[in-house]
Amino acid sequence: MIYDPEHLQRWTLPANYVGAEWPDYFSSGVGQSRDSDALERSNFACMLRELGGETETVIVVRETHWAVGWVEWIAIHQDDEKALKIADDITGKLKRSTSSKKKPTQPGRTATTRKSGSNTPADAARGPLVSGRDPVAES
Repeated sequence: MIYDPEHLQRWTLPANYVGAEWPDYFSSGVGQSRDSDALERSNFACMLRELGGETETVIVVRETHWAVGWVEWIAIHQDDEKALKIADDITGKLKRSTSSKKKPTQPGRTATTRKSGSNTPADAARGPLVSGRDPVAES
């Protein structure tokens, strides 16, 4: 192996796993399951397309799973330097994209919109603000 991916992880044997083993493969960093949302399915399809589809060294691994029914992930052989570079670049961009996004907050849930100036979990339990009004603070 010449190329050492920065963002990809080599397959490792999970605990309580029964199935094929992939010690010479890296995970592309994307996968999908029965419960995947549109974004996960799109990322999976786009990654596979960018890798040129399934080949002898790029394999869609399909496995059953007790909790989600089935899972699929893209395995890339350690000797396929071109595919590893492509997947490593895409996965790095995906990681940067998700780490740069702020977690969404409830609309209007800032200290400046509450009369008390509080923004604690107890305030969040009272329910979201409606049209900028705080029904709890008004009562």
